[in-house]
Amino acid sequence: MLEEKREFEDCISEIDTEISKRKGKWNLSALCWMDFDDVSQILRIHIYKKWHLYDHSKPLAPWLNRIISNQIKNLIRNNYGNYARPCL
Repeated sequence: MLEEKREFEDCISEIDTEISKRKGKWNLSALCWMDFDDVSQILRIHIYKKWHLYDHSKPLAPWLNRIISNQIKNLIRNNYGNYARPCL
């Protein structure tokens, strides 16, 4: 049975639901200059860019969860990677 390819635009509600589910679990207190809307927009853009890698024969939610968790880790890592040490 051949699975029909779903377009990104058709899955926006599912994507937004998965992003919203994880709002309370995000450890973004270190990034005080970013709020939920900023982070969710970054996640949507990243998911859109990686949409061609999604295997349409598998469920969408686990793939989205992996993308979301990895991107959150990247945001935190990049924030601390740009940390400038104070002068001694």
